[in-house]
Amino acid sequence: MTSKKILVITSRYPFPVRGGDKLRIAEIMKHLSKKNKIDLVSIGKKTKKIKFLNKQYLFNNNSLQKIFQIFKSFIKNEPLQIGLFKIPEMKKKIMEISMNYDVIIFHLIRSAYYLPNNYSGKKILEMTDLISKNYLTVYENLNNLNLLKWLYSYEKKKLEKFEQIYSKKFDHVVLVNKKDLKNSKIKKNNIKIIGNGTIIKKNIYINKRIKNNVIFFGNINSLANRNACVDFIDNYLPKIKLVYPNIEFKILGNCSPILKFFFRLKGVTVYSNINNLSDHSKNTLAGICNVNIQSGLQNKILDYTSIGIPVLCNQKSNNFKFLTKKDLLVYENDFSFMTNFHKLMKNKKFVENISKKCFHKTSKYYDWKNILTKYSSII
Repeated sequence: MTSKKILVITSRYPFPVRGGDKLRIAEIMKHLSKKNKIDLVSIGKKTKKIKFLNKQYLFNNNSLQKIFQIFKSFIKNEPLQIGLFKIPEMKKKIMEISMNYDVIIFHLIRSAYYLPNNYSGKKILEMTDLISKNYLTVYENLNNLNLLKWLYSYEKKKLEKFEQIYSKKFDHVVLVNKKDLKNSKIKKNNIKIIGNGTIIKKNIYINKRIKNNVIFFGNINSLANRNACVDFIDNYLPKIKLVYPNIEFKILGNCSPILKFFFRLKGVTVYSNINNLSDHSKNTLAGICNVNIQSGLQNKILDYTSIGIPVLCNQKSNNFKFLTKKDLLVYENDFSFMTNFHKLMKNKKFVENISKKCFHKTSKYYDWKNILTKYSSII
């Protein structure tokens, strides 16, 4: 394959890598940089030189500009989040340099605003998920008295139309999950399904350490993860403590100071700036995935299984065909949750077996190196 010049446009600077959306685009760029030259245009502040990037063009987005652009998007009947990430100077720069590239990859639907009208190269929209579907699940789970419910309803409708219009303008639109297309009106013939992956490390579960921690890993600032943590602390942790008082719950992931304080009041510590999950999981009995507000695939399940941690999850969370109920500890209600937790505590041979099985399957099917070979074929 001939080396190509590729421009990647993101609405948030992906580094440091914290959160599933940043991880995915960072891994895509890293993979493609092995045989191509990658430049990045993004919103944010540069932290350090990224080895696999050739050039970086970064732009600041101050609060006044955000308010003004959100208002303009509202007047234009666009999704408000499009205005939140609009920077005219950045669009001008993209127009200036776009003809220097063979391929432009636009990360997430909100970056579609930056599509140059006269660009003749290959255009790829790394949509990842249909955000409109994600917003629908959030809307359905919010109380009618919550003002955010109106906002999510508004954004969902605007995003659906925006996704339909802009998906037609790209040579390829990349989604993680085929299920997102169900009942969707977006154009189907340019859709490519390229799943998520993970970085495979050592199986840390198979050791002689005392396992007394249960962890939740993810971006805790997101509504879905925040609600999942609160639900676990309020509804499940007390039941565990009654039977197993030495079990501790640890939250690992990016988290605002206010949220950290909130969880501390509930007796739970949050560990932020996690660069390596395995360093914080040596004594972990299980990883929790109890997200109810969601779309697409739950990356935290892959994060757990990539280091051999058994997964305790609700029925909504597992969208991976390669992991069955025999591999995961899936619960439907309080009773089945505690039944599975007893298995974790009492049946070490069973738990070590699912740890090995999940680790092997994840290594085989979800290593980033294998997943992203599909990206090379579409550029």
